[in-house]
Amino acid sequence: MPIYSNANLKENLKQVLKSQVAVLKLKPKLQIVLVGQHLPSIKYSKIKQKIGTELGLEVILHVFDKNTIQTKILDQINQNPGSGLIYQLPLPPQLTGIIHDTDWDNFLDVDFLQDHKDKLFKKGLLPPTIQAIDLVWKDINQTLSLKDTQTPIFFANRIDLQGVTVGVIGQGRLVGSFLLDYLRQRDATIISLNQYSNYPSELTKQCRVLIAASGRGKLVDFNWINFNTKLVIDAGTSEADGFLEGDVDPDVLKTWPDLNLVTSPGGIGPITVLCLFWNLIRMSTKA
Repeated sequence: MPIYSNANLKENLKQVLKSQVAVLKLKPKLQIVLVGQHLPSIKYSKIKQKIGTELGLEVILHVFDKNTIQTKILDQINQNPGSGLIYQLPLPPQLTGIIHDTDWDNFLDVDFLQDHKDKLFKKGLLPPTIQAIDLVWKDINQTLSLKDTQTPIFFANRIDLQGVTVGVIGQGRLVGSFLLDYLRQRDATIISLNQYSNYPSELTKQCRVLIAASGRGKLVDFNWINFNTKLVIDAGTSEADGFLEGDVDPDVLKTWPDLNLVTSPGGIGPITVLCLFWNLIRMSTKA
């Protein structure tokens, strides 16, 4: 299966979440703050709203002009205390401080925007994209058990990465930096690359697993991969000519047809959204 299909995983996760929402006496809300006209942000916000509705949850999408002042946004979100809250990144320069200035005691930080990852990791929670990568990876390795929708233990089961060299392209706030913590906890051998890394394609060729999260369209081509690479997960998205594209050029399969490839958009993204609602339910019930 060179190109991974998330169809079965996505459907099973939806059933897990629907069954959990159905028994909740008080259903949590999710607020999304979207500022400006960044195409990936717009599309992902609408996907979150759509999936939340399918699950039976209310999703409030706040759309603001890029010149909106911080106090206006805070006034809006403060009308729904106790809800989950997402600031759809990136934010305009004048709003970069709003995450710090938000009174997070009044909201559920389902996207791990605050610096309290260690506390949440100990509770078995992961940032949505990292949880999605984890589940897709398990699905590819066929280590998931999706039969019991009431107690989805597969969220907590850990992949053993001892002796596995994993390359991470990108060290961003929501994916790369969290991913490094995730891999360290699982004893992986890690090669971490950023925009300043010299000869990056020579480094990635040492990796058995490669995860791209740079937000640079088609950065990774066949030159970044060799026979050592068994799995490439594309977790990056950017805009090109009005369309979304991933960090990995799908044409890598023409050179490496036996490679397992998780493409973007479409592979990790929908699972990430479902994992976000998993966090919302867990945090709201304090389970």
